[in-house]
Amino acid sequence: MFAALKARKKRSQDQKQNIAAPQALSALPAQEHPVQPAHDVHDAMRRTQHWLLRRQETAGYWCAELEGDTILESEFILLWAFLGRREDPLCTRLAKHMLAQQLPTGGWAIYPNGPLEMSASVKAYFALKLVGYDPESEPMRRARTAILAAGGADQVNSFTRFYLALLGQIS
Repeated sequence: MFAALKARKKRSQDQKQNIAAPQALSALPAQEHPVQPAHDVHDAMRRTQHWLLRRQETAGYWCAELEGDTILESEFILLWAFLGRREDPLCTRLAKHMLAQQLPTGGWAIYPNGPLEMSASVKAYFALKLVGYDPESEPMRRARTAILAAGGADQVNSFTRFYLALLGQIS
């Protein structure tokens, strides 16, 4: 296994050395120029900096609502289940929030208006199951159908595999 990793690293280093220098931007025709003129970029940076500074607290930090996907809620429930606390009322509230974030197609995304993301969907489905949602309920059937249509739980990332193994679903 380690020999394979060393070989992959060597190939990666060799590929980096063989990459040709990119064509100078000034050599591209104006209509194909991929970057905005420098003054536009600097203006955008200045406006962004001012926007952030206006929102900074006097003590130097920023305070804002943390918005994200349902992964934190799922992982909280999965951890609480491992600790024998899946019946905690907080798990029920988190599960309701996760259901409110479910895509119409049945899965869960990792950013607003995004497509189904397999790992987030599998964790959400399993977390909901652990807190007592009936696998035959409409949202759970939609989730299962969406997960299977997108390739199934074999497609999840290593973090999701960890939680599934921790809770005895895979070895």
